[in-house]
Amino acid sequence: MAVAARPAARFEPGISRWSWLVTRFLAIPHHMVLVLRVVVAYAALMTDEHPPVRPGTGEGEPAGPDAGTVPSAEPPSPPPARPKGAARVVALVLGSLIGLGSLGLVAAGVAGLVVDQTQRDADGYLSSAAVHVASQEFAVVATGLDVDTDAPGWLQEEDIVGQVRLRYDAGAGDVFVGVAPASDAGAYLDGLGYDEITRIEGDDAGYAAHAGGAPASDPAAQDFWTASASGTGQQTLTFQPHDGQWVVVAMNADGTAGVDLTARAAAELPVLPWVALIAIGAGGLGLLVAALLVYLALRRDRTRVGA
Repeated sequence: MAVAARPAARFEPGISRWSWLVTRFLAIPHHMVLVLRVVVAYAALMTDEHPPVRPGTGEGEPAGPDAGTVPSAEPPSPPPARPKGAARVVALVLGSLIGLGSLGLVAAGVAGLVVDQTQRDADGYLSSAAVHVASQEFAVVATGLDVDTDAPGWLQEEDIVGQVRLRYDAGAGDVFVGVAPASDAGAYLDGLGYDEITRIEGDDAGYAAHAGGAPASDPAAQDFWTASASGTGQQTLTFQPHDGQWVVVAMNADGTAGVDLTARAAAELPVLPWVALIAIGAGGLGLLVAALLVYLALRRDRTRVGA
């Protein structure tokens, strides 16, 4: 008795509709490595002693005796061996590796262009997710903000990073946020009780406690801040970073303990589209080189078989 089977699928609400596409995209490198292994194995067998066989033609098989011909008294001497098998394998492996790396460059460049064209806000900034910051100490400090563009003299930081914007919501509290070089803010933070941000996961932050007491003076009274803002509700400050180490300090405007705010950082990054285009161009050039290497390796095989 025949039984009809009808496949059925059910969408799970907890699974993203795009997860199947992501899993297949992540599987591409795995499949490419498998193809590379097959190509290398095939090339390793295509030696001068074992040329590739073409089905139905008998090419590549030892020639048997022919009844219609008379063997010559002196058989022709075999041509000198041409040890090109190793070079062929090297060309195929090198071309495949260059191709894989070039595909990664092209993918990264396309992703950069997509981010540049779709993720900027109305002011042209690329923004991070909002992070909730809360501490019972006198300040919350974000350190490790190192800017090292390593740019040539004709290229300035504003051409690479652009303006950096910090936007925060202090709610009903009067919160001060200031940005300063780490060397300038060090003396003010010395002896102050604060929590240092060590990690950010999603919208939450992790801290390392620094024991200390209350500040000697209100933060707004200091003159080393490169940029600062203070007040209740939504506040915004922008600054132009230069090479060096920077810190961001959040405190209550009156210097009391207990800091609570939600903040997000953003940057213009005008260099992003240029980096993306360079990556795409370099990847495209690499793909051409990879294709040429593979073609030359395989073309030598066909030439020798047809000879």
